[in-house]
Amino acid sequence: MTDELASVVGWLQAGVVRRDEILDGVAARLGLTPIGIAVHGCGAVPIGSVRHEPSGMVFRLLAGGAFQMGLSDGERRALEAILAEPGAPGGPAAGGDPDIVRAFLAESLRTLRPVREVRLRPFLIACHPLTTRQLRCWLPGLGPYDAGYLDDKQVDELCGLWPFRLPTEAEWEYAARAGTRTLTYRGDGVPDEHRLLTRFEDEAANIREENGFGLLGVGSMAEVCADVYVAGYAGAPVDGSARTGDGPPVVRGGAADLRPWQGYAEWLSMISAERQPRGYDVVVRPALSVPG
Repeated sequence: MTDELASVVGWLQAGVVRRDEILDGVAARLGLTPIGIAVHGCGAVPIGSVRHEPSGMVFRLLAGGAFQMGLSDGERRALEAILAEPGAPGGPAAGGDPDIVRAFLAESLRTLRPVREVRLRPFLIACHPLTTRQLRCWLPGLGPYDAGYLDDKQVDELCGLWPFRLPTEAEWEYAARAGTRTLTYRGDGVPDEHRLLTRFEDEAANIREENGFGLLGVGSMAEVCADVYVAGYAGAPVDGSARTGDGPPVVRGGAADLRPWQGYAEWLSMISAERQPRGYDVVVRPALSVPG
């Protein structure tokens, strides 16, 4: 790992030529194809991209750094402000069923706190969850459906065959936030159902919906992480590694799995800090460590 990748500041200070050299070196060491470096979405940081040729999967190279993980006081205030917003006349509340939002706020004290600083090493993460076509590189017997959902056994099988790994929960949230401290990377408002993204063939939609790190579909589908689910972050690693032990794995996102939305605050699953224990089929967004 180069010193320039240890932090976003170092990556920015490296300059255009040196960033290209770093991307080419990382790609060569991992057997991937460099694509280029570009700014994505509303982001300000140029992000490097590489491709795994057998599957066509594109990965984003993210510099290391520290961030505040968990549902912050500011985000809790944003949820309380949403509760106070009036809905359309004769329609549902602005944020959906207010009792569900209140329950989420109350439960978050136990499951999404305490907020603490986590420091990560640089890593690569796929720009979107693997599609069924991509999964067939390792699981050729998958059915004809499009959204690449897997059960427990299939996830275990995949992890024994592919050259990648599951992202840690800290890596997932860091990549999902893309430098933001709001409820979602779009801000503190209630996201619309049409912002969900589960198919990735439409380039115009991809460009419109990607976050500042170039990730697509964040919060849409239920994505499994490497960590074991424990309610709350007391005693959790602060170095970006996965929490181990007994129990179900952590799942992030899943708002698209609740479509069509019925006004029950389904959008809460799109919140960057939201987490659940796995209880159903999931998708996988692979990650890779940067060689040290």
